[in-house]
Amino acid sequence: MQKKADQAVILAAGMGSRLQSLGHGAPISKPLVKLAGEEMILRTMRTINSAGVEHFVVVLGYMAEELRSFVEHAAKNQPFDVEFVFNPRWNGFANGLSLLAAEKLVRGPFLLSMCDHAFDREIPQRLVNEDNGDFEVRLCIDRKIDSVYDLDDATKVITENDRITAIGKELPQYNAVDCGLFLCRAGIFTELHAVEAEKGDASLSDGMRRLGARGQFGYMDIGAAMWQDADTPETLENAEKLMAEGIIRFP
Repeated sequence: MQKKADQAVILAAGMGSRLQSLGHGAPISKPLVKLAGEEMILRTMRTINSAGVEHFVVVLGYMAEELRSFVEHAAKNQPFDVEFVFNPRWNGFANGLSLLAAEKLVRGPFLLSMCDHAFDREIPQRLVNEDNGDFEVRLCIDRKIDSVYDLDDATKVITENDRITAIGKELPQYNAVDCGLFLCRAGIFTELHAVEAEKGDASLSDGMRRLGARGQFGYMDIGAAMWQDADTPETLENAEKLMAEGIIRFP
C-alpha cells in the first residue's frame, strides 16, 4: 500500500521584503505577519495538519530565533510536532537551497509549502489522499487563470496530459498557475543537487524543470477551490477578503 505523506516542509527563510512596510521601520518576520488575526505560518501548518500531516520541518533564515521561538511555543497547543533547520544561504540565494537544507530531516513522501500562501483546507486534503506515487513531485495548479489576483507575479505552468512540461514566472504561454503547494519524494533532492553543482545556486523551479524533462513532474488541479499568495500588503488584504467571504476555508 502506498505510504501517505505525513510530513511537511515549510519554507520560511526569506526576508519578505515586500511586507517589510508593515513594520513601519522595524524589521518584521514575514511568517509571523498576521492573516485575519493569526500568524501566517501557523495558519499554513494548521491547514496542512488537517490533511493528517503530523510532522513539520520549518526552514529558518531571516530572524530565525524569533520565528523558532514563536513556532515552538505555538506547537505546544497543536496536534503536531516541529523540527527546525537553518539555511545559512537564505540571503541572496534561491529557495531550492532552503529545501536542500531540510533533506536530512525528511523521511518518505512529504508536502512542501511556502509560509505565505493561504489555501483552502480541501487542497492539502485532496493532495494527500489522491496521491498514488506515480510522480516524484505533484504540484497543485489552478486553471482559473482569470480569477488569479496579481497574475503578473504568479508562477505559470504548462500541462500536457497528466504532466507539467514547463514552469516559470516569465512563460509567454501557459494553461495553469502554480499554487505553492507540492507533494514531493526524494527525487527532487537529486535534481536540486545537480542544479546547485552546475550553477552554485538552485531554485525550486530549476529542480522541477529537470523532473519535468524526465516525465516525473505531475499535478493536481484544485478545481473550484481557492488560494492566495500573501506576500505583499495588497495580496494579504485580498486573502483576508476571501477568508471573510468563506471562499478560502481554514480548519
